[in-house]
Amino acid sequence: NELVTEQYYQKKTEINAHRIKQETALTLGSNLRIEMVTEGLKVYFPETFNPEEIKGNISLYRPSNQAFDQTIPIELSSNHLLIPKSRLVDGRWDITIDFTYQGEGYLKQQSLSL
Repeated sequence: NELVTEQYYQKKTEINAHRIKQETALTLGSNLRIEMVTEGLKVYFPETFNPEEIKGNISLYRPSNQAFDQTIPIELSSNHLLIPKSRLVDGRWDITIDFTYQGEGYLKQQSLSL
């Protein structure tokens, strides 16, 4: 009985942490965005952020085929990251950007179709 309760509270804590990170990401507005460009998928981070201090992952989830799922570590020298089109197949992608900057967590989720 206690084990179920501990998992419940752990899961609730994780959900709350995600919600807080999503709300924090919303404050960035269009400074944090994902766009399709000719070369692939481009993720833009705020220009006011030092790119070397942005740490985290971008997860690409393919609902129709998990074999295409991928996680890309965020390692930047500029304030954008390009995921080449050659790494993506056409169709729907669920994208999650989960990163920290100067101790603050951010989480953005978006679905795109290629």
